[in-house]
Amino acid sequence: MSFQPFAVQCQTCGSRLRVTDPSVVGTIAACPKCHSMVQIDGPLEQLRAGSSSVDSEAITADGLPDEFAGDPSAPDRPPVERGFAGEEFLPAEDDRLENPAQMDWQSDATRRRRQIALVATVSIFTLIVAALGFGWFVRSYRQPDTVAADPSDPVASAPEPATDVTTDPPSDQEPVASDLPESSDAVPEDAAADTTMESVTPKPAEDDGHVVAPEPAVAEPAAPIIPVDLMPKSPLAMNTDSAPATRDGGASSAIDPDASKLAKLPPGLAKYTPFLLQDANAEVPTLQAPPTMDEVAIDGAAEEDIDPLDQTEARAVNVKSDMAIKMAFRNKDYPLTDLVLMISQITGVPIQVDWVSFDIAGADVDRRVELPKSMTAAVDVLTQVAISIGAEVRTEETLLTLTIADDPFAAAVAQIKGLDDFGDHVESARSVLDDFLRPAEPPVAPQRQFDELGELAEVKPPPIRDPRQDEQLAAIASEILRRMRGIPPKVADDRLRRWAHWSVEQDADWSVVSQGNPGAQIDVPIAMAGFLKRVARTNDTACLVNWYDANRRGATPERLLLPDARHGLASMLEQTFSPLGLRVRQVDASHWWVGSDVTYDRLSVIAASPPLGDNVGVFVEKVNRIMAGATRDHYRVAIDVQSNRALMMLPRYVVRQLPKLIE
Repeated sequence: MSFQPFAVQCQTCGSRLRVTDPSVVGTIAACPKCHSMVQIDGPLEQLRAGSSSVDSEAITADGLPDEFAGDPSAPDRPPVERGFAGEEFLPAEDDRLENPAQMDWQSDATRRRRQIALVATVSIFTLIVAALGFGWFVRSYRQPDTVAADPSDPVASAPEPATDVTTDPPSDQEPVASDLPESSDAVPEDAAADTTMESVTPKPAEDDGHVVAPEPAVAEPAAPIIPVDLMPKSPLAMNTDSAPATRDGGASSAIDPDASKLAKLPPGLAKYTPFLLQDANAEVPTLQAPPTMDEVAIDGAAEEDIDPLDQTEARAVNVKSDMAIKMAFRNKDYPLTDLVLMISQITGVPIQVDWVSFDIAGADVDRRVELPKSMTAAVDVLTQVAISIGAEVRTEETLLTLTIADDPFAAAVAQIKGLDDFGDHVESARSVLDDFLRPAEPPVAPQRQFDELGELAEVKPPPIRDPRQDEQLAAIASEILRRMRGIPPKVADDRLRRWAHWSVEQDADWSVVSQGNPGAQIDVPIAMAGFLKRVARTNDTACLVNWYDANRRGATPERLLLPDARHGLASMLEQTFSPLGLRVRQVDASHWWVGSDVTYDRLSVIAASPPLGDNVGVFVEKVNRIMAGATRDHYRVAIDVQSNRALMMLPRYVVRQLPKLIE
C-alpha cells in the first residue's frame, strides 16, 4: 500500500495539520497548537494499491511547501517528520472562497461560550437600562411641578382648552353651587394678574339668571411629567378641607385679592400667611404636649432568650441510686452552702436552698454544720445535717429542696403575723393585711382537649399551689406594714431587704459581680458546682444557685468548665456563664445568687411606697396601668390609710424603677 500525505484541520483552533505518517490514520492525535484532540480520518482515495517500485516517501506536489512548488531547482526537501508536520491557522484565500463552510466552522464548546457571552451581555445591558429608567422615574416623581394648581380653584383645576374659544354649558346641565364663588363682586385685574397659577379668573357673567362659565385665559404651560394629583401638595397651598372661616361664618373666597397677594410671599414666610390675614383664624397647633408623670416609660423585663427547641429537659432524680455515693469528711464543721454544692458536684443532683424560708425563720444559709464522722451515703449526710439545723429535704421531680421544717417555720411565721404590737390600730392593720392577702383565684381546671386526629388528648391538671408561699407572703407583708407605721420590726433588716423594699433610699437591685479575686488559674476541667464553691469561698461569700434556671439550660452541677482567670473575676464569670444564659449577682456583701435575667426580673418583691399625700389615686392608677393583665400571683396592692402609703407585691424590675414613678 502506498501512502500520500494529506492535510486535516483542527476543529478547535482551525489550524491545518499535515499528516505524513500512515500509522496515525484512524487514530486521535493532539493538535500541536491548542493541544486538543483531532480525529485523523484520511480520504479513501489516498490509500491505493501500487507496485513495490513506488517509493512511499517520494515527495509529491501536494507535500511541497508553497515556496518550493513548481521550482525544479528547489533544494532537497527537509526530512519528513512523523505525525503532524506543519500548520497554518487560516486556510488560504482561495480555499476560503471555494470552501466557505470550512471558514465558518466552529466547535460546540466555542459556540456555547459565544452564546453564553451574548446572553450575559444582553442581560447586563437590559438591567442597566431598567435601573436607569427606574431612577429617572423616581427622581421625576419626587420633583414637584413648578406650577401647582390649587384644588379649591375650579377654573385652575379644570383642563385648559387648546384655543381661546368660549363655550356655553348645555342647557340641561345646571351649574354646581360649590364650584361657583359665593360673592358676585368683580375681581380686580391686578389681583387676577398676581395669581401663581398664571391663569385669569374673570367675573362670572350672568345671562338671563344663569351663570355662564368663565372664559379661560389663553395659557400654554408646560405639560407635567406625571399627573398633578400624584404630586405632593405645595406647602404654600391652603388646606381646602379646613379653609379659614370669615367673621360672618362663611368660607373665605379662593380668589380673595389679599390672599392672592400674600401667596407671593417668599417660601420661608408663606407658612405665616394665615396669621397675616385679618379675616382668618390662627391654625390649631399640632405640637404634642410633653409627657406627664402618668406617661413615664417603664423599662420592661428581660425576655426569654432560650428557644423552646433548645431547652434541655432536666433529668429525673432517683434519690435511692443517685444519692447512694458514700462520703467521708475530715473537717469537724463545714459551711452549709459549700456542703450543698459539694454534694451536688459529686452526685449530679441539683439541691435548691429555700432561701426565703431560712430568712423568715432567722437561720443562716451559710452557717457551719457538723458532718458525720464515718463513711456515710450522700443522702444520709444531707438528711442528718438538715435535721441538726431544723430543716428538711424535699424531693421534687428534677431536684431536691432544702428548706426549714414545717414546725419551726410555722412557729416563726405565727410570731411575725402577731399584730399585738400595733396597739390601738390592730383592726386597721388586720384590714389592710386581709385586703392584701386575699387569696388569688383558684386555677381553672383545663377542659377536654382533642388532638389533630380527633382523639382525646392528655391534659395535665393545674399545678397545686404550695401553701408555704402564702405563709411567706403573709410574714413579709406583716413585717413591711410594721415599717410603714414605724413599729419596731421582728425580722432583721439585712434578711428582709433581700425580699422586700420599704424605703426610697434602699437599693432594690442585685448588681452583677464585678470585683473580687478570681483565684489561681486551673489547668484541668472542673464541675460547675465545684467551681462556684471554689470561687465563692475564695471571696468569703456564700453562693446559692437557682437550679430551676440552670437545669433547663443544661447547666447541671457536674457540667465541666475551664474558666479563664487571667482577666479578673468579672471577666471570668461572664465568659463562663454567659453562654449558658446565667449571671452571678451580688445580693449583699456575703451572698451571691446565680440565675437568669428572666427569673431575676420577675422575682416577686413586697414593696411599700413613700407617703403619697393627695396623689394616692394617681399613683395606684399608674401602677395598675403598668401591671395591667397581671394576676394576683404577681401583683397586689392595698392602701394603708393611717400611713398614707401603698403596700404592694411587684416584680423586681418594677420595684427597681419605683423612684421614677414617685419623683
